[in-house]
Amino acid sequence: MEHWVAVTEAKKELEAGLALCEQVKAEQIDELDLTLEGEPCPDQVAVRAAADPPVAYEEYRAAIALQRCALVKAEAVTRSALGRAYFSMGLTTVAVLQLERAVALRRESLKLRSVIGTREPNHVSCLAEAHRQIASTLINFGGVRAAVSEYYRAGGEKAAQTRAVLGEALTFARMSGDIGAEQGALTQLVSFQDPSAPADAATALKDLLARTGRDVDPCCIVCYEELGDTSLHALNCGHVMHKECVENWRQHSNWCPQCKRGMSG
Repeated sequence: MEHWVAVTEAKKELEAGLALCEQVKAEQIDELDLTLEGEPCPDQVAVRAAADPPVAYEEYRAAIALQRCALVKAEAVTRSALGRAYFSMGLTTVAVLQLERAVALRRESLKLRSVIGTREPNHVSCLAEAHRQIASTLINFGGVRAAVSEYYRAGGEKAAQTRAVLGEALTFARMSGDIGAEQGALTQLVSFQDPSAPADAATALKDLLARTGRDVDPCCIVCYEELGDTSLHALNCGHVMHKECVENWRQHSNWCPQCKRGMSG
């Protein structure tokens, strides 16, 4: 009951924050869109040239892109958190919609960075962070989709779409160089128990953990028998167990038996 109340309050705060974000965006949207789309109009060129000191149009455009990027990031963060809150409340369909929008916003942020270019301080690290952020959002999105029975059991197109989301998350995670994000993407791929899911995801996860010096479980953390490669379920914390074991464990606990973290994976 306390958990439900806490999640409900968090959802209200997030929705209020989203409303504020929409208000700020509405106040700036016209100038941002006019500036970022197409060629500069003559009036804008004249105004920038007459400024003291003169402002080159491309510099002005980059500054506007930075401004828009901040708005997009704020909304993406809020929608990602809102999606997780809805998922915790069992409202999975709404959670998928919120996370889908968050992914779209992350993609918009990457496009804006092409406008900003090297004018942004620490451009390389900022681009890597953008890749990490979209990987994180895709991991959440793919994880929620995989957990929704409609996507989990349907197979075919929906299963393929979820698998593609998680595969893209892994690509962005590797582009960012963030080991934690890569581990999270591989964990979700292992957790997604679809017959056509990548057979080597579990092996890749174990190799990553070994390569980075992280803990590798040689056996299931529930039954302590040797792990196989065909019936594994990996949690977000990185611990791995047999699919049958996690189903039995969930009947009496929602916490990882090894590290006691929530079993959201």
